[in-house]
Amino acid sequence: MEEHLGFIKYAFSNHIRTSVENAIMKKIMEGALKLDSFLGNLPKKIDLDSVAAMNVTFVNDPIFKRSSVEFDIDGLFIPSDETAVPRGMLLGDIKFALPLGSSSKMLWISLDEDVFNSVSALYFKGGLLQRMVDKIPDQFLLNTASWRFLVPQLYRKYPDDSMLLNISATSPPSVRISVGRIDATVDLDVTVNVLDFGKIVPVACMSVTVLRILLKNLFVPYVNSYLEQGFQLPIIKGFSIRDAYILTSYSKMIVSCDVAFIEPEALFLVQTQGRFIV
Repeated sequence: MEEHLGFIKYAFSNHIRTSVENAIMKKIMEGALKLDSFLGNLPKKIDLDSVAAMNVTFVNDPIFKRSSVEFDIDGLFIPSDETAVPRGMLLGDIKFALPLGSSSKMLWISLDEDVFNSVSALYFKGGLLQRMVDKIPDQFLLNTASWRFLVPQLYRKYPDDSMLLNISATSPPSVRISVGRIDATVDLDVTVNVLDFGKIVPVACMSVTVLRILLKNLFVPYVNSYLEQGFQLPIIKGFSIRDAYILTSYSKMIVSCDVAFIEPEALFLVQTQGRFIV
C-alpha cells in the first residue's frame, strides 16, 4: 500500500512540476511576443532636426543579463528624408569602471565617436557649418575702436565701424574620445570684416599675431556662448532623462541616467553642454 501511495505521490508531483514548467514557459513566450511586438513598433529613426536623424534600428538580438537587458542599435546619423535600414555590425562587449553614484541608474547609453562624426559630416555636407558672427558676449570687441592701438591702420581706415566674423568649416569636424576627454578637430576659414556704410568689407593684411588675438577674443567667446546653450539630443517621445552621469572611455561616451514617463505637453529635448578652450 505504501509503495502504491509513493507511486501516486511521485506521479502527482511530476504532474505538478510539468504543469508549473508549462505555465512558466507559456508566460515567457507571451512576454517574449509582447516584447517583440513592442520593439517592432518602436521608431526606426529619431529626427534631430530637418537635416539629421539618428538611425535607431537594432543591429543584434537583445542580450539578457542577470539584472539588465542590452540592446545594440545602429546609432549613426542619416539625412532626415532617408529611410532608416538595419546594418550588420560587430559590437564588442563594453567594459568600463562605474562612476561614483551611477551604478544604480536605470539606463546606460554608450555612444561611439562615429556617432558624432556622422552628424558633423551631415551638417558639413548640408552647408550648415558656416556662420556670420555679429554678436558675442563682449560686444564692444566687435568694433574697430576696440582695436585702435593693436591694429591702428584698421581704425584709421574704418573708424568706429562694426566688425563681423565670417566663419566656415573647410572639412567635417573630427571627434576623438579618450579616457577623461573629448577632442574635436575643426578646420576653419575665418574672415574678419567691417561694416562700412552698410557694406561688408573683408579686412586684408592681418598678421598672424593679430589674427590669433582676434580669434582668442572674438571667436572663442562666441563658440563658448553657443556651446553653453547645449546640444539637443534625440530622445523618444514620452520619456525624460534624469540625473545623468557622463564619462568617457576609449572611443566612447557613456551616459548613465534614470528614465521617467512624461506627459505629451511636457516633452522636451535633453541637452548636453560643453566648452571650447584655447
